[in-house]
Amino acid sequence: MTVSTVIDNSDLGWLLLIPNSSDFDEAFSADVTADHSVGRSFFVDLDLVVKATSANPITADGIDIDCCEPWDTNDASLLILVEKIGDDPTEALGEYRIVQVHSPRDYFAAPGTRLREVLDLLEGSYDVIARLRIPGDFGFDHDTYAEYHRGIVAAERVAEAAGRQSRFPSSCSHGDEYLALEVRDLIGSDPEWTQEVYDHIAHPFARATGQLLHPDDVPASPQNVSR
Repeated sequence: MTVSTVIDNSDLGWLLLIPNSSDFDEAFSADVTADHSVGRSFFVDLDLVVKATSANPITADGIDIDCCEPWDTNDASLLILVEKIGDDPTEALGEYRIVQVHSPRDYFAAPGTRLREVLDLLEGSYDVIARLRIPGDFGFDHDTYAEYHRGIVAAERVAEAAGRQSRFPSSCSHGDEYLALEVRDLIGSDPEWTQEVYDHIAHPFARATGQLLHPDDVPASPQNVSR
């Protein structure tokens, strides 16, 4: 990740470049993928740049990154903060200068955090995801599953109230792990975001990966592992 100091600027925007996407000309994708150094400039369709509400990808709004399935985006994908420096009046293009270059995963979790480690472990790792429990097929009775579901909704409320990320990549088999980590320190701040609900997420993760979801988690005993 390349980062430079940025001041408030209404001409800043975010460009999500995914190689082989139909949104981009093939030659443009190849060129910027090969050279995305800070300071270089290029012309790109104005509609592909989202106005920056923040120069930090985690707090930026409006960036459209698909979260509806295991996120196996090519490693060459780039999330680029750009500054508009000109126009091409003959076409709907703007001239932009590169200010910061990120992995799209920086939108969900900062590098060096446990949340990012878990994100990098799971996304695109279908063999790991397949070992996780499928929500709705927990082996729980109806009341326990209803409690779990209410807990996840409560965790989303807690995240929103605290101004934290609550939208993460997910599938039918994973995704609650990220939310649980994001608001682990706020367990109990909502009566339905409980340690028990957290454990229903953390214990299967530990069983599937051989890692604790959070380093301070208490390993599950055979009697209380969620199955």
